[in-house]
Amino acid sequence: EKIPKLLVELAGEPFFSHQIRLLKKSGLTRIVLCVGYLGDQIESYFGTGARLGLRLRYVREAQPQGTGGALRDARPQLD
Repeated sequence: EKIPKLLVELAGEPFFSHQIRLLKKSGLTRIVLCVGYLGDQIESYFGTGARLGLRLRYVREAQPQGTGGALRDARPQLD
């Protein structure tokens, strides 16, 4: 209730750090994250992604909408 799932520590670092490495290894450099509850912690931790060699953008849910609603809100950010 106090930490978002993406920031839960796994093997000494946030869970999402492991995912970022895999995405980057696959050639992705621009990532859009749909965040809701406690999303400000994710944004504070990862920032713009520049220090990771990536470009991170965030789409915030004002209220929970489920996966479909989050993707609909993120659509303008997707190329």
